[in-house]
Amino acid sequence: MRRPAVWCALWALPLLAACSGQGASARDAELAELRARVERMERESAEERARLAEDLRALRQSMDEAGRRADRLGQDGAGAAPQDAERPGKSPRAALKQSFNEAWEASRQALARLNKSLEESLSRGGVRRDAEPFGPSGPAAPSGGAEPKHPE
Repeated sequence: MRRPAVWCALWALPLLAACSGQGASARDAELAELRARVERMERESAEERARLAEDLRALRQSMDEAGRRADRLGQDGAGAAPQDAERPGKSPRAALKQSFNEAWEASRQALARLNKSLEESLSRGGVRRDAEPFGPSGPAAPSGGAEPKHPE
């Protein structure tokens, strides 16, 4: 009778040790993987917040500059030709028109960069476009191929 009990005890000890060791090491590995994943996500989140903060700072500076420019144009008077340091000899209307044209061009260039980056990401992902739904100037491109003028 002692033999089966001894035999079971001899087999139970290594089995118990093996089972408990595998569970703990698997849990430890999963826990380490989850910790690494959380740290990576926190790092990416911090980088994204830094990029957004920089974009917000640039936007605020741009808005402040536009406000100062509008204040200068308003102080010069509607009938008088202002002598702006940036644009000497231009009327407020001409200065505003030029500012609008510059903003229009900057927006067009930003959209072109966005389109290029989207095309690159689509091509890397294996997605191919057979036809371009929009021409180089947008969805309302005339059939003559000329780029439309923006409202002035």
